[in-house]
Amino acid sequence: MVALAAVMPFVGRGVGSSAGSTFHFALIGDLPYTSADSANMPAFVADINNDAQVTFVAHAGDIKNGSTTCATTELQTRFDQFQAFDDAFWYTPGDNEWTDCHRATPASNPLERLAALRGIFYPNPAETTGGTPRPVESQASDPTHSAFVENTMFHEQCVTFGAIHVVGSGNGTEAWVGETASQTQEREAAVTARSAANVAWIDEVFDTAIARGSEGVFLLMQAAPSSSAPFSAVRTKIVARAQAFGGPVIVAHGDGHVYTVTPNYLGLTNVTRWETYGATGATNQWIKVEADCDSPSIFSHTVVTTGSTPTTTSTSSSTSTSSTTSTTVPAPLPIGVATAIEPAVRVDLTTTTEG
Repeated sequence: MVALAAVMPFVGRGVGSSAGSTFHFALIGDLPYTSADSANMPAFVADINNDAQVTFVAHAGDIKNGSTTCATTELQTRFDQFQAFDDAFWYTPGDNEWTDCHRATPASNPLERLAALRGIFYPNPAETTGGTPRPVESQASDPTHSAFVENTMFHEQCVTFGAIHVVGSGNGTEAWVGETASQTQEREAAVTARSAANVAWIDEVFDTAIARGSEGVFLLMQAAPSSSAPFSAVRTKIVARAQAFGGPVIVAHGDGHVYTVTPNYLGLTNVTRWETYGATGATNQWIKVEADCDSPSIFSHTVVTTGSTPTTTSTSSSTSTSSTTSTTVPAPLPIGVATAIEPAVRVDLTTTTEG
């Protein structure tokens, strides 16, 4: 393991920029996809900006749909939209903005697009972007994996946050349209390098969390670490480190476009999976996360409808195993508890090792 920065000891509660033992942030992903969603971005951004409790915005990747241009001007336009957030904007790349560019209109080289994306979205590896950037540790500080500016980490009170560059389309393993033999070698080498960097970064995140005494870990990635081969190395490492860590761990991702909560994720009782809303209409709602350092579960969340006041009608007990149905905005969901809210919401109560 390469030490990226000196680790400050964690002294009780209240470490970080927020006062008290509770803080909040917005979790979004897979947006904007359509022209209508793009047009709704100012209202969407304003809705989050108007919530005084939100301290930063986490985006789980896919800043456009997979068929539209990956031109630098398009990437810059998306970046500019996200810079309207008053708070820090913390982002991990998705497949639509680079991996899938070989089949976009017009087609372009995915790895060349990744280089352009890094240049736009990570102008300073030592901090996020957004209206109020916050300092982060970046894997760019590791000479072995210095290209991976997008793998970042920061801490807020009792929680360590880590972004891991895991994407859809088979985690970048799908062959490009019209791929040549040399491009196959180029793509496969890039996949191998990114997988090694991700595994090393997961170790770094958990090692740092343990060293500073963090009580929870929040992992952000674009695609779920499924049991399929392209994700096996990341999945295996998360399982091993989360199991040893013991405290609450959230695996947050997008890609599937269906709001999903999976307790006992990866077969571990301390791990919960959150999948964000995404694709068409995703700018109509966002996930407001609460981290309460005085709660054993630490993490809970509420779904906020853009332009409305969040409504909480019931609260799930941390020991409950039942699910309820409501037509209103959901109550906070403690780790290990799932609540069905509407027919479009998938709630996964499985305890198997499959994600």
